Amino acid sequence: MKYRSKVVWCLCLLLAGMGIVAVVPRVAHAATICTCCKGTGKNLCKVCGGRGCAQCNWKGEVIDLSAINTPEAAARILMDITTCTCCNGTGKNYTAAEKAAMKKAADERAKQAEAEKARQAAAAEAERVRIEIAAQASQASISTFTDSRDGKTYKKIAMGTQTWMAENLNYNATNSKCNNYKEENCVKYGRLYDWKTALTACPAGTHLPTDEEWATLVDYAGGEKKAGTKLKSSTGWKESKRVPAGTDEFGFSALPGGDGNSDGKFYDLGYKGYWWSSTECDALKAWDWKMGGDFENVFRYYSKKTDLGSVRCVVDE
Repeated sequence: MKYRSKVVWCLCLLLAGMGIVAVVPRVAHAATICTCCKGTGKNLCKVCGGRGCAQCNWKGEVIDLSAINTPEAAARILMDITTCTCCNGTGKNYTAAEKAAMKKAADERAKQAEAEKARQAAAAEAERVRIEIAAQASQASISTFTDSRDGKTYKKIAMGTQTWMAENLNYNATNSKCNNYKEENCVKYGRLYDWKTALTACPAGTHLPTDEEWATLVDYAGGEKKAGTKLKSSTGWKESKRVPAGTDEFGFSALPGGDGNSDGKFYDLGYKGYWWSSTECDALKAWDWKMGGDFENVFRYYSKKTDLGSVRCVVDE
């Protein structure tokens, strides 16, 4: 038994080095219950040539440790080692009927795995087609308008019963700023505004959306938990491996202009976007809505009225 334990423990260390660690605790425990070896370190079924359970499988084949190159291979080999599958727990070989039942069960599991794989592939393809169709529809609903104050042209997009700007506002109002004071950031992400300035920054025929209008938009895009991914532009965000990239499903093209404060400090450019609503939270704060490259949600938040955030205007009804 001491010999077997050393072999399994060495194998556990090898697997841990490969990053295949989920099965190690079970292996260490199972090493003490090799019923076909009866604690002798030799295989009593006499199909392994006396090599011991830790080196043979139930077919009498020597286990090739160099074949461990995937978690699935590791799990299969560890099952051979730790459960002495050449025996049925009594110290005797499995009967032909038992082996047939085992093979049938294994075949059924393989069929189920293939069916699940096919189901997931079909679901992924259906989602891809749905997004493509939605993107085509959104392109058909995009139009433009010109801000008469400075001649800048903006895209606008119909979203259910609302029509929104499909770009961040870049009107050079008094007290508005470019993130990090760089003009190229205004060109790409729009300007940043304190709340008081944002209230009157939108072009004629549009207005700063209320908190309720933001909620309507987010509900239309699938709710707070998933709307961020659908509203975010597919480019312009710092990528995160934890969440999917933006799909820009509706053509809203949300971009992460970051934020700032009254002390002249700026944050989160390329990582997060904060958009003002016209609704006060209290005398010092107002509601805004937040998206990030590292989460799919759209968060309803509040900020100091002196903080700086982006503006999306909504067309007057």
